[in-house]
Amino acid sequence: MDLSYAPEYERYREELRSFLSKAWTDEDRARAGEEQVIGSIRKPTARETEFRCQAIAAGYLYRDVPRAYAAASSRSILSKRRSSARSSSARRRRGR
Repeated sequence: MDLSYAPEYERYREELRSFLSKAWTDEDRARAGEEQVIGSIRKPTARETEFRCQAIAAGYLYRDVPRAYAAASSRSILSKRRSSARSSSARRRRGR
């Protein structure tokens, strides 16, 4: 049984790793442990908010939310593959 990722997943993983290494530095990771709490909800720092905005703009965060609502318009390769698999499965059950 081959449990390796398909080439498109490997490309996506490398792309995401590259984005993370550029957008979220070691200094950011070290500071992320410092918490600012309002009630029981943690308030994100300005840097965390900036990172989230970068991730949204790059299409890595909130991928299934339409671009009109500030996220990527394309579905992730994972969603596309699951959708395709469901369609194939449904066709097989119907005998097509």
